[in-house]
Amino acid sequence: MVLFSIVGIISLGDANAYLLSTAEENLGVIAARSAAGEKLIPTSACQMKCSITHAIESRKVAKIQSDLTDELTKLV
Repeated sequence: MVLFSIVGIISLGDANAYLLSTAEENLGVIAARSAAGEKLIPTSACQMKCSITHAIESRKVAKIQSDLTDELTKLV
């Protein structure tokens, strides 16, 4: 489950839908929960690890400042 992502808007579509993208290099997931429901910790640009089970899950991880990451993980 992805809780927070940084995305770019490609198209506004209609009043009820938006087309979003993480195609740019700095866009991606910043906070998520694992299949077990636990906090995922970024380990690389394309993987996150469960803080309890240590299972690796594929995610496109956003490139953001570490202080912002720390603040956002407090919310998760």
